[in-house]
Amino acid sequence: MNTSIICLGSVLQMSIGKQMIFSMGLFLFTPALLAVPSSLEIQANTCNVCHGEEGLSQGSVPSLKAKPIAYLEQVLLAFKADKQVGTIMNRVAKGFTDEELTAIAHYYAELK
Repeated sequence: MNTSIICLGSVLQMSIGKQMIFSMGLFLFTPALLAVPSSLEIQANTCNVCHGEEGLSQGSVPSLKAKPIAYLEQVLLAFKADKQVGTIMNRVAKGFTDEELTAIAHYYAELK
């Protein structure tokens, strides 16, 4: 049996007051459910593990937030090509295409 029909049937059997509360709950939580991060945000968020939330490092790892686009793009592509020495960034950068690295550079440069 279709569970969506059961759920709708249950809602219709509720009193008007309960239906209003149920509807308000749907209204309040729907925006949160629709706020699905883009694939770029998901890719960029992998950087947050080391570089801090929104690229703002709290430790010895460099911050990425609001750095110039050209600098970030140059460094990311250099890591990928093994032209920049790093501990883990060379391996991480190789997991992205050049276009993805450029998009990530733009993402962090545009954070204010």
